Amino acid sequence: MQALYVHYHAHCLNLVLVESAKSNKHFIEKLYTFIANSPKRHAVFVETQRAIDPDQCVLELQRLSDTRWSCREDALKTIRKVIPAVLHNSSLSQDVVKPKPGDLIEIFRVGYQHWAIYVGDGCIIHLVPASESTDHAIVKMDNLRHVVGTSKFRINNLLDDVYEPRSVGEILKDAWSWVGQELPYCVFRGNCEHFVTELRYGKPESRQVGVLFSGISRHLYTQITRSQRRSRCK
Repeated sequence: MQALYVHYHAHCLNLVLVESAKSNKHFIEKLYTFIANSPKRHAVFVETQRAIDPDQCVLELQRLSDTRWSCREDALKTIRKVIPAVLHNSSLSQDVVKPKPGDLIEIFRVGYQHWAIYVGDGCIIHLVPASESTDHAIVKMDNLRHVVGTSKFRINNLLDDVYEPRSVGEILKDAWSWVGQELPYCVFRGNCEHFVTELRYGKPESRQVGVLFSGISRHLYTQITRSQRRSRCK
């Protein structure tokens, strides 16, 4: 009886995960990896992904009753713990997973934000430094999800209230014309944010550079003030 109870609720939770996975595939991958990181269980995930999307965009599962990975009671308890967070993230991410061509995409890395421009069909164009110490970067076209990975991202057309965006046709034409080309790279004058803001607005700007300079200025001001106070006390 207990096994039947566990299987029934595992099946119900699996159906919920299916609905979530249709529009948020990366969550289902994290669940499979978290619950059971083994080749056999990973194969189940691959089958599920293929069932959801035989080509590129996952739509439907072929086997809604396949609960092999969740039939054990321990796995079920784990799913019960993580499913609220999955559904919460799913609801929060609805606005950011549907960018339009020409939208700026802000990707949150550790300590900085990477910027790209959405060109449609799940793809972005962005400026990518060859290495951390290089002064050159290459313009690449990549899959948005592959670039984002486990990071967070959002649509952020941050200067729309300051400048009139160029037409989508102009943005995309110029963006595609840069793909494969190597450009000078400078954090302060020519970074990935400068690249995409120039495409969208015709003006290269980087607010995170402004924030950086502001922080440096505040630090220098604090140090100078402290030094002056110490001099007065002597």
